[in-house]
Amino acid sequence: MASVADFRRRICELASAIKVHKDAIGELERTKSEVESDLNAILDPVGRLPLEISSDIFLRCLPSNPTCNKREAPLAFMRVCHSWSNIALSTPSLWTTVSFESPCRKSIVKLCDDWLNRSKALPRSLSISGSLDERAAGLVEQHADRLQNLNLALFSGKELRQLTTMSFVSLTSLTISQGVVASTQRYRVGGDHHYFSTVDECAQMLCAAPNLVECVFDGLTFSRGTLRDYEYPGFSTHPSLKSLRLGTDDLGSSSSAYILQYMTLPALETLSISYPDIPPSDFIGFLTRSSALLRTLSMKVYTFHTMWSVDVVDALFRLLPTLTHLNLQFGGGNLPEFFESLVIRSLSELPNLRDLQVRECAPARPQYERLVGVLAADAKIRSFRLVWTDFPNYTPDPDILVSLQEIAANGVEIHVGPEESNLI
Repeated sequence: MASVADFRRRICELASAIKVHKDAIGELERTKSEVESDLNAILDPVGRLPLEISSDIFLRCLPSNPTCNKREAPLAFMRVCHSWSNIALSTPSLWTTVSFESPCRKSIVKLCDDWLNRSKALPRSLSISGSLDERAAGLVEQHADRLQNLNLALFSGKELRQLTTMSFVSLTSLTISQGVVASTQRYRVGGDHHYFSTVDECAQMLCAAPNLVECVFDGLTFSRGTLRDYEYPGFSTHPSLKSLRLGTDDLGSSSSAYILQYMTLPALETLSISYPDIPPSDFIGFLTRSSALLRTLSMKVYTFHTMWSVDVVDALFRLLPTLTHLNLQFGGGNLPEFFESLVIRSLSELPNLRDLQVRECAPARPQYERLVGVLAADAKIRSFRLVWTDFPNYTPDPDILVSLQEIAANGVEIHVGPEESNLI
């Protein structure tokens, strides 16, 4: 009868035999995979194409917002065969852009780091949403000097402070928006509460990117910050910023324009403000201080504000002689005097205005008569749009529509009515 020692010895022998066979099977699997790759390289039409053509095909397969999903390009190319993997690794432009959610596993940050390094000397774009933890901030710092586009959708504005000491010398486009924290992380950051972003944090980010051309502060609510000019030398003037968007159309009551009180933007060409909540003197002071050749201005105009007096509008328009595009969205009511002061006066007082768009306003007949007169006499205007969704039963008088149709027949592009229905 076999002893316990005999059984144990037999088990060891079987385990050794199993390992030998597993190793052999593993080697066969690897050999089979290599042979399949070699066969694919022979049969695959992509593998037989010149690199510049196969690279172009791969680039056309990229999603608009590449992520670390291994089932999507470009990572999916790495899993097909050696030939496709080599093509992908030989195409730096496949690896210039990546986005991910944070916090995340260390392996994801490592994957993003390797990803961006494959872009070689090309400019890089990085998007991070969620919470900017230490790993994510470290990744930003690693590639800060090569980043051309940075998109941050952060739960807390305080997290920006980790980035303000970095140098983004290549950055030309910056978007900072209010992100949504993942439900699994809410207990770490205090439930659903969103911290205010202070002027300090956003101002320092601008200071860290001296060559910035385009900036969006989207969905942020600035607290009445503690900015002191002497703390940030050089902040008050940003020499290269050409486009600035503050807030979004659906933002509601915020203090998005508050930061303008601390900025001088001499190169600014496009300005969009969802809520002009600063005093008129400060807004006009910003325009005066900047002396920018502004070409496009978009604003949401709230009729319960008192800032749009005739004197204020006259002072505003005198500072905008180069303006060619003006977009106004009305909110808070439909007061004729606002249409008169902002719309009619803009057509008559802005010498280079070519395109005027007005939303959510229903002028009365006297304002329409003034509008028709100004449009008929103004040869420079090329496009006028008056669009509404809040007034479903509103229609201008028939003779007004006929007059506008006559102006349109002379070459002016005119849209009056809901977005989907032009009454002209």
